[in-house]
Amino acid sequence: MPKDSRDDRDGELEQGLVREDDALAGLREDAPQEQFEATLNRLRQVRERAMRRQLEPDDWAILRAVIEEEMRRRVT
Repeated sequence: MPKDSRDDRDGELEQGLVREDDALAGLREDAPQEQFEATLNRLRQVRERAMRRQLEPDDWAILRAVIEEEMRRRVT
């Protein structure tokens, strides 16, 4: 499998470890290492698909979470 293609196992693992409405929970300081790695892998995959302009429907939730987190940091 090419390194930039979506690995569904990461998405499944991440969904099993976080609530659907908290796509970036794996990046929190108290997140388990496995959850952190799954979230980081998903972010890398989304970045690669965005660069190719080939986003998938599931990508929008994580993009929205990244934007909202950045806005929270800048406003508060």
